[in-house]
Amino acid sequence: LFVLNKNDLWSALKEYPDARKLLIAKGREILRKDNLLDENAPEEQMSAEEIAENLQNSLRNVQIRFEGVKRINNPSDDHFYRMARFVAEFTSTKSKLLRRIEFLESQLNRYQLPSNDVPTNSNAVQSNELSEI
Repeated sequence: LFVLNKNDLWSALKEYPDARKLLIAKGREILRKDNLLDENAPEEQMSAEEIAENLQNSLRNVQIRFEGVKRINNPSDDHFYRMARFVAEFTSTKSKLLRRIEFLESQLNRYQLPSNDVPTNSNAVQSNELSEI
């Protein structure tokens, strides 16, 4: 036969909060059925250890949230490297596109005909291109 004293029971139930709530609810139900429950009594008194544990959990949650906010407000070096790489790629692509546009404009100007010299068929365009080369 194994017997638990009150302190041992509460220390064991501390590790199983769901079972503890169930046990307390069942005890209240039995006392209420026998009209032995004082309805004006406080629900449950927490021990100093439980209060300290709850406060530590709350503090951990606040610290985790604070770290997240701090990380958002103070971007890390990784963000700066990504932004610098993005700006460099953008500048490079922009200069390549500008060079390509200049090349295409020069090609367009090269093969453009004067306004009074409009060819009637494709042979005229080919002969004009050959004369420029």
